[in-house]
Amino acid sequence: MQKQKKRYPANPVLDKTLPIGNWRETTDYSSIQQDFPLVYGVGAEGIPNLPKDEAARQERLTNVKQFKGFLSFFDQLLYGYLQQVNGLKSLFSLNQELDEYDQPLLNKSYFSEPLNAIPNEVVPNAQDQQIFTPDYATKLQGITETKGEFEERKNRFLDHLLARFCEQFSDYALIAYTIDGQKAGAELIKDKLSFLNAYPEISSNRGKAFNYKNELCWYYENISGYEKRITSLLGINQKKPECLFFSPAFRIINSLTNCSIETKVGSKVYFQGTRSHANVAAAKLEMEKLISAGVLPNNYQIVEGSVAGKFKVILFEDRVARKSIACSKSLNLSITTAKTLIKDHIRLCYNELCNHTLASRKNLTPPIRNYFEIITHEVDTTSVPSLHKVRYQLFDKPKGNQDRKIIFKGILEGPEVQGIDEAEKISNTEMSLLWKFIKFASDEDYYRFEPQNSINYEPNYHFEVFDIYGNTVGVHQGKNYNLPLAEIIEDSPYPKHFKIINSASNNGTYTVNNTVATGANIKIEIDEILPSNFPDGKVCFTETFAVIIHENGRELTFDNIDLTSKISIGNSLTFVISPVVMIDFNVIKIDYQGNKTVIVSSIALDKVDGSKILFSRVFDIKSITPKTIVIKAEQEKKAVLDMVKFFNDTFINREGIHLIEHLLLRPKNNLDKLLNIHTDVDCESCKITDTYSFVMTAVMPYWPDRFRDRNFRAFIEKTLREESPAHIAMNICWVSPLQMDQFEKAYKNWLIQINTVNADDTERIKALKDFIEIIQNLRSVYPSGKLHSCNENEVQKNTLVLNQTNIGIF
Repeated sequence: MQKQKKRYPANPVLDKTLPIGNWRETTDYSSIQQDFPLVYGVGAEGIPNLPKDEAARQERLTNVKQFKGFLSFFDQLLYGYLQQVNGLKSLFSLNQELDEYDQPLLNKSYFSEPLNAIPNEVVPNAQDQQIFTPDYATKLQGITETKGEFEERKNRFLDHLLARFCEQFSDYALIAYTIDGQKAGAELIKDKLSFLNAYPEISSNRGKAFNYKNELCWYYENISGYEKRITSLLGINQKKPECLFFSPAFRIINSLTNCSIETKVGSKVYFQGTRSHANVAAAKLEMEKLISAGVLPNNYQIVEGSVAGKFKVILFEDRVARKSIACSKSLNLSITTAKTLIKDHIRLCYNELCNHTLASRKNLTPPIRNYFEIITHEVDTTSVPSLHKVRYQLFDKPKGNQDRKIIFKGILEGPEVQGIDEAEKISNTEMSLLWKFIKFASDEDYYRFEPQNSINYEPNYHFEVFDIYGNTVGVHQGKNYNLPLAEIIEDSPYPKHFKIINSASNNGTYTVNNTVATGANIKIEIDEILPSNFPDGKVCFTETFAVIIHENGRELTFDNIDLTSKISIGNSLTFVISPVVMIDFNVIKIDYQGNKTVIVSSIALDKVDGSKILFSRVFDIKSITPKTIVIKAEQEKKAVLDMVKFFNDTFINREGIHLIEHLLLRPKNNLDKLLNIHTDVDCESCKITDTYSFVMTAVMPYWPDRFRDRNFRAFIEKTLREESPAHIAMNICWVSPLQMDQFEKAYKNWLIQINTVNADDTERIKALKDFIEIIQNLRSVYPSGKLHSCNENEVQKNTLVLNQTNIGIF
């Protein structure tokens, strides 16, 4: 055991030994029913001298059970008190761990444990005498603490811990509740826990600068202490390894026991990772490091190979600690071949780092090039500026994924975007036009269905994305979204019955004869004749499935049935214990493997023999004839919401910050470009004659949802300035995706060049010049607003505010 550090010379007054605590078995509880005399029959010994007469025997048993039930109320109070005492250590815990279902391990602040918990049954003979109902544990937790009560109390405990360090999330919390609504409580807990767990680093290293000479110069962890603190205060979460995706040359080898990485072009393997990994996520993290380290020549070293006079190449992620990340596949290279291998690998890693957005979590540029493919690009040079017309297709997965499929096709038109040459003009214009489509596709207000008002079977029913002028900018490749549900209703292996509820005259059970998906609706033909043609009430389809509940109460197994086409994440199911005891829960995960469906419940359910799960779907009735019912299936609306979520998750919500210290851009010789001097004649305080000393530029994406909120943007700018040293001038730029793409490419190239060549090298001089020009040409994009009519009932969404918004759609 490591010895405790001591101060020398020892101070007998200050250096006192910490007292050693005594462990108390706080939850060791014995039921008060054990203290009653045996004649009461409520102890572990059971009921003495039971009468032989059956009627008297049953009366005696009933009296004892009633008394045990009465005493169990007090047992639960006392046992719950001890559980709360035992749980005190968790109230201020900073544990962020998740369980196997990605739910917080610590999800309660009032701690209760049911008396009938197995194997620690507190009440004697409770199970045999059936003292407690099957849903006792679930109901107990429900009355002990709700989800909202836990979030409110946990936030208060965390606020207390923050106050101990003179920190507060009050302003952030107010804005979070405005933006996120009910989700804000849980999100605030995550943000506060992340901040407190990172506090040793973000406080002690608060003044630590960005290490631009690091072996991993472009890596998400290689940022200044100021940036780490800011991202924690603003709740900007670190991207997960799942968001990483690499070109085919950067391979992750997944074997049965572990994963490894390698770089391979064609049939030639360049480098192989020096470590094996437990899973794909860990291998992705290693590949991210390899790409960042692989762009710098100084990270490579040629050493002796396995044969005398031959060599191998080692790639280091830390030269000082001699920590390698990869080694050349061949261990018997000549010097010339080894140098050629290094050059080829640097070129490969450079292209991946600079041109593949998903290869690094530090990138903030939307991965437009990874998901879109340009089919044709036409230019009309007769107009000024030139008019470009692009035909594109969008995939559901990034380039290089063999399983990806086309989800959108369309034609976009727009004016030319400037660039240094024709190739850059084409590239910038394409990105600008594609971003135009993404802006509309991320807002459900810009979706419409075609054809509209169809009453018969329509196989080509689909949705489109349109712009502010009503022009179609994208056509979804999916068709007839309600057809799968119609087929499920008609082809169900269970009795094809449904009920009409909440109707004045049509309530009852009916039999399905045929179903037809008619665009937005489903027409159901029935065997019976409806009493009335008035379309009131709702149609309710109900199915019951036998289920096996796992010991943990969260995993539900359905044998010999695939429910993935019927049930999805977020659906509400009902756990049927008895005809009068039912518990509702939500699905947080569903999977079908090995001829069985496994569903993960949002709450722990009691394990009961012969359990059943009830799944009900209720639809509004649109119209009725004597033998048909037309229902509003609304699967097409769900398809739209899923697509909006795809665009927001993939392209929009990429929060982050890039911080540039101008001092790092100082010239190293007379050929280096200088930053412009600000000499505004109309503003004396705006004059900056030294643009290098005590000046920083923060570059942030304007397009994430939170960053487009006016109040949150003002809070971000306020936080950036409050957390920076008082003598630092802060420039804050909210840039577009095109600007971010140009900025990040110039930034990466500059970092690579200053770590690669001598001070008088032309490549470094050009990289600095390009980087400075990009910084000086950055222009902030303000949140857009919409002009609304004078209709008092209209929901005011994205209102226009002078000096804070511009007129636009995004």
